[in-house]
Amino acid sequence: MSKKKTTKKKSKKLIRVTSPVKKDEAFFVASELADDKLVEKEVLGQTTKTMVYEYENENKEIVHGLSYQGVREAVRIINRRRDSGHRIQISDKPPIIERDIMMQGVQGVEVQIYATDIESGGGSWGLKFEPWQKQIFDGKGNTTTNRFALEQALSKAQRNAMFNLLPADLIEQMIAKFVKEKESVQKIEAPKTITHETKPKTSPNEKMYRSTLDRVGKISKDKKALENALTKIDNMPISGKQRGQIRRKISTYLKKINKKL
Repeated sequence: MSKKKTTKKKSKKLIRVTSPVKKDEAFFVASELADDKLVEKEVLGQTTKTMVYEYENENKEIVHGLSYQGVREAVRIINRRRDSGHRIQISDKPPIIERDIMMQGVQGVEVQIYATDIESGGGSWGLKFEPWQKQIFDGKGNTTTNRFALEQALSKAQRNAMFNLLPADLIEQMIAKFVKEKESVQKIEAPKTITHETKPKTSPNEKMYRSTLDRVGKISKDKKALENALTKIDNMPISGKQRGQIRRKISTYLKKINKKL
């Protein structure tokens, strides 16, 4: 009696984002856009329970990272733990706001906020720039007026300042905790980017080579014209390989004509 072969299902690899520097680029852009919507909802008085973003990258790996609200909730939980050794809070210093600056040719607002860890010491600046005209990632390169640019910059600068003070192991613990709560997880997808079909440019030399080959084909039965064309090849601004191909083509036509004579 033969034994049935069993195939083990490959489990998708899990990645937990514990550093903004190491983020999957597509995940980073997708999570930033998702955070924009969370901030907008908050400004409009709407509530949401999204603490973690879940994203499947091109390698079929599952990427998890804290949302804007997830960072705030993680800080709140850690601050309440007496044994955490951390007490993170935003500094009393007012945020530094520059309303009209240029960043890579785009005008927008930049906010800097300082956060401190009273328990373990140290602090961190959180910086965020938001454009007044924002890409909507529809695959066509269109933009829209960003009504919440200042609010997004303020919220994200605060997020970045606090995130920088969270130890990687604690971030991992918080992500694992939130992932277990289905209502806390939001699946996100990579934004659509502009796709252009690029055609290779034809150089002037290439154009001359192709037009000469075409002309040789048209005079293939005219011995005098072929012989005349053969004398002009050396003066053409084309490569040696191209000259050789034209010569061979002319020689082939001349041989056919001579055989008929």
